[in-house]
Amino acid sequence: MRFGLVGVALSMVVSVGRADEAAPVVACLPPRELQQVVSTEKLIPPAAAVGLARKEAPDAEIVRANLCRGQIGLVYVIVSLRGDGRFVQVMIDAPSGKIVWSR
Repeated sequence: MRFGLVGVALSMVVSVGRADEAAPVVACLPPRELQQVVSTEKLIPPAAAVGLARKEAPDAEIVRANLCRGQIGLVYVIVSLRGDGRFVQVMIDAPSGKIVWSR
């Protein structure tokens, strides 16, 4: 039951952004394609993206990390759960490792 609620909440977090600043995600890649795309596109490793997200939200636990094709290109979308029950979403430019969006 708890995991079902977390899944629903994550879906809402990924699809909802600030009114003035929406997350520009188009489609996330399936996990089986991750390693191939990371090596062919010369992206930062997923572990490095998770580390950057941890620095952005140090008091949160990583719940999900995806590699997605967004309006700006390939991005990592990392969702964390804070101790107060709120979600934090961090979007990282996959080639450069720069944080491009956080909420």
